[in-house]
Amino acid sequence: MELTLEANPGMAAIELDINDTASIQAAAQHLIAHYPELNVLINNAGIMLVEHLKARPDAVIVNVSSVLGFVPMAVTAVYSATKAALHSYTLSQRYLLRGHGVRLVEIAPPRVRTELLNSSEEERAIPLDQFISQAMKQFESGADEILVAPAEAMRANPGPNEHAWVSGFNDMIANGPAFG
Repeated sequence: MELTLEANPGMAAIELDINDTASIQAAAQHLIAHYPELNVLINNAGIMLVEHLKARPDAVIVNVSSVLGFVPMAVTAVYSATKAALHSYTLSQRYLLRGHGVRLVEIAPPRVRTELLNSSEEERAIPLDQFISQAMKQFESGADEILVAPAEAMRANPGPNEHAWVSGFNDMIANGPAFG
């Protein structure tokens, strides 16, 4: 965390224990007290700050899911399931907050060349700068879902042919370089 803060002047961070309700509530109160103008939250669950955001102009909650929430990768089944749950949560949150001036955005990245799963040299992953550039264009356009190619095809996957699509995707992953 300290390296991230050093590399990004003006960025701040606080720690909390997600298993401790008091820690979560204290973190939310700290943010509201120290950053009363806060109007953007990037996270995986925005419950504790929602009331504050309802009162802020141009409020945005950005939930980072994954294309694996649409097309599960068998070797990361639990991760894929949690991202599918986050997608569902985002849809519900968007509905519940629609009349309160809070915009809900879901970013569902495809495989990006990062250190995650040793993907920095993976040819099937898109370059990080390309992902950031395309994602920011979509974000600025007002899109509710940020889907950088090939995420669009994976998002369109559910339906009668879903099983074949998921099997084909996992076959491609299994036949590529090993993870780890």
